[in-house]
Amino acid sequence: MRPSVLPQALLFDLDGTLIDTAPDLAEATNRLREHHGLARLPYEVIRAQVSNGGSALVTLALELASDHPEHAVARRYLLERYAEVVADNSRVYPGLEAAIERWEAGKRGWGIVIVPHLCLFLIALLTPVHGAWVLSGRG
Repeated sequence: MRPSVLPQALLFDLDGTLIDTAPDLAEATNRLREHHGLARLPYEVIRAQVSNGGSALVTLALELASDHPEHAVARRYLLERYAEVVADNSRVYPGLEAAIERWEAGKRGWGIVIVPHLCLFLIALLTPVHGAWVLSGRG
């Protein structure tokens, strides 16, 4: 048997991988609905669509297909509301900090790959506790 070899570094996506952002995305989605005079949706309904992205949340919230002329405007509104509430209720996933501490104890690095326009607030949830690389692209 070959011994297992651990990588020297790990790169993570931040939003939804290291940080549970579903509560803040749900709030932004409900603000979009309220903007259009619609009642708020239950958290569980929105959470089921969060991993499908902003476009899916707009479709859920307003029943606008992605090719609808108003979809892009609604998505922009959703992302603006998300930027207002991001990190209000987002949290590091349970057990993650302990796992990162164990990883770092092995003198291995880790980093976060982000889309810069949304995630700066989320990085603040992790970096005061741990050092990490932050790799950013145009988003």
